[in-house]
Amino acid sequence: MITRLGTQVGTTEEMRLRSGHRVGVSGPAAKIPTTAAEARALLMKDVTKMPDLHAPAFREGLQGLMNRWTALQLAILNEWGGSESVSKGVAMYEELEHWFLKRKAGKYAEDLEELLIEILGDDFCVLCEDGSPREVANVACLMYEQVANGNYEMAADVCAKPLPKEHLELSKREEEDRRWTMGAERGAGGAGARMNDDSSDNDDDDEAMDAETLAANLNGFTMKHDPEIDDMTTNGRRGAPEPDDDGWCVVPNRGGR
Repeated sequence: MITRLGTQVGTTEEMRLRSGHRVGVSGPAAKIPTTAAEARALLMKDVTKMPDLHAPAFREGLQGLMNRWTALQLAILNEWGGSESVSKGVAMYEELEHWFLKRKAGKYAEDLEELLIEILGDDFCVLCEDGSPREVANVACLMYEQVANGNYEMAADVCAKPLPKEHLELSKREEEDRRWTMGAERGAGGAGARMNDDSSDNDDDDEAMDAETLAANLNGFTMKHDPEIDDMTTNGRRGAPEPDDDGWCVVPNRGGR
């Protein structure tokens, strides 16, 4: 008789082969793994795989579930995780997506609950006492199983529920920040263009002002006739000196002295 933890699980006249296999075992005892490889294979046997066709629907449902988790949205909105709370929320979703779609281990709600509690505590300094991590974990794991089998009903129901005011406030703040950034960039570009236009206008105004000032200063001004200056012209030179026998020219004084 074979017992496990005091419970009879089968009867046998057991004979173990050199390969490690047992013969002559009957009942549930025949299904008990004897090696780590057998135990791992037994665990993987019940793992539900997500077909690529259904993965987008699950991602949408998982995102909708995170957006409607009040504790998480409060932590992000109030920046309990610091100034990078929004990016930490995105990283949390990506980690959960990897947990479901990339890991080959089983998808158990108890394990997911522990992961959620760990992330909230480490990234946002939050300790949930309302039982919401367990509720979220149960919904997520059940939704995974249904979507993997082509049933999108739960995912659709999750996304159809109203968003909490915390998520709406966060979305509003992000939209305001986005508009402010776009407006600042647009305003900087317009200011540069206006500065160039103003500079060009100022140059034109300065040129016009200089011309007007010059005209005003020249108003009533006439060039006086200066015989000496006139005599310096080529056609009106007075007493143009001629070279002497040695080739020197004597320039007379303009004052007649």
